[in-house]
Amino acid sequence: MQISKTDVIWFNGQFVPWDEARVHVICHALHYGSGVFEGIRAYKTDRGTAIFRLGEHLDRLRYSCEAIRLELPFSRTELADASAELLRRCRLQQGYIRPLVLNGYGVMVLNPEGAPVDTIIACWPWGAYLPHETIDVAISDYIRIHPDSTVADAKICGHYVNSILAVQALAGTDFHEALLLDSRGFIGRLPHWSLMEYLHVGAILSIAGQVGDLAESCLKRDAGVKDSGMLFPGHGGVLDRCDSFLFAAPVLYYMAAPWFTI
Repeated sequence: MQISKTDVIWFNGQFVPWDEARVHVICHALHYGSGVFEGIRAYKTDRGTAIFRLGEHLDRLRYSCEAIRLELPFSRTELADASAELLRRCRLQQGYIRPLVLNGYGVMVLNPEGAPVDTIIACWPWGAYLPHETIDVAISDYIRIHPDSTVADAKICGHYVNSILAVQALAGTDFHEALLLDSRGFIGRLPHWSLMEYLHVGAILSIAGQVGDLAESCLKRDAGVKDSGMLFPGHGGVLDRCDSFLFAAPVLYYMAAPWFTI
């Protein structure tokens, strides 16, 4: 898929013409992958252009910078304002936004200390990521990068060679996308919580389960029955069997979802 270039790119605090946004061929990130990025969608709505979860994306961008000790020289507000202004200058009502922070030219040893940091935001029109209504997915022979070998939940440029290899391996097949399992053969992994965090989660889930039981009791009281089997048939009443789960499961999902990597 070819990129449709737009008018300008935000480069280290300035809007420069697309073809003039350049880094040196000996920049550290080009050789070692020492950069981080985000992929953000902007959508046309009835109230104008809306950038999807811009704040959360920029928070993760800073987290990724911290993971590889990149000093991000711009604030969250400055990056958010630059993203919105970039869309306006490029006359895009919807499209794709790519913030990128990288170690620039000046150092060639592995430790990038002393290298300048370049901060870039580009945008361009981009429809569906895959041009298919439905896709065929293959489980890749490659596995995900082991979480103990890097900061796996940071969007580090070098990580994506792993995915590139998996997609290239699909050439000549009928599959459109690759699914990488972890080193144990699972799709995802448990969050890296401390013991105290797991105890807190357990306490919150216990409360949520009790709330579910109380909610079911209120429902039965309003219906004038003692057994939910009279309302929802099943073994002892389906609702009696899963009332706590119906409340606890969504709570667990929203607590754990940000920590899962797939």
